[in-house]
Amino acid sequence: MKQRDAGAQSCGGVRATLTAFVGLLLATLGTTAAAAETAACRPEGERGAATAESCFIAGTDYRLVRARTSVSGTVDAAITLFRDPAGCTEWQAMCVEQLFLPAGPAHRSIRHLRSGEGFTRRVVVSRDSWWRLPNGGAVADLTGDDNLGAKFEGTRVLCLRERWTFTPLAGGRTQVTAALVSDPQPPFGLTGVVTSSTADTLTQTLDNFAVRIRSAPARSAAALHQLPLLSTALPDLGASFTNCQNARKR
Repeated sequence: MKQRDAGAQSCGGVRATLTAFVGLLLATLGTTAAAAETAACRPEGERGAATAESCFIAGTDYRLVRARTSVSGTVDAAITLFRDPAGCTEWQAMCVEQLFLPAGPAHRSIRHLRSGEGFTRRVVVSRDSWWRLPNGGAVADLTGDDNLGAKFEGTRVLCLRERWTFTPLAGGRTQVTAALVSDPQPPFGLTGVVTSSTADTLTQTLDNFAVRIRSAPARSAAALHQLPLLSTALPDLGASFTNCQNARKR
């Protein structure tokens, strides 16, 4: 009888040990998977020379979409083309109307952008800031929050976080990188379609930008040299977007 009890205790101990081991293994795998997901970026397609990828953002169902290409034109030409409100419909995918309002220093403005028609009609109101980079390039930070007044009627794009970086290359070329995450208030909460739609829009936009800049008139270096030099690190787009979303839920 004592031997049977001892055997039962031994089996119970083995079973408990195995259960603990399996639990530890699953926890380890879960932690590893979460870490991999946090760092994961996946390709989202291409158009012409423009390619796009999307990256996981902790704390939200949305993903940061990043697209890049190189264009035949200087950084100054790229800045001038980007800041031309009349040229919006020529290269920005889905753009219907755009205007810039002064917001203090010359390198800052409030941008009103209307895109799409019908159920895809969206309104973006963002605070745009430009800086010159030490490498001879430039960066534009576009931040859209709920407290910015609306110019156009339509569904508002919320918590916009967008950044354009222009990096000089050899031979008078410029690398253009656009990173974007926003909440366009998709119908029925279908956040899953936002990433692919954003990637398509950005690659089409960059492809159009590359074509348009080739036919743009030559520009002086005034656009770049008028910008202040960036002296501090810019905020992380994903974290800033998540903070904006969390603030809206309070």
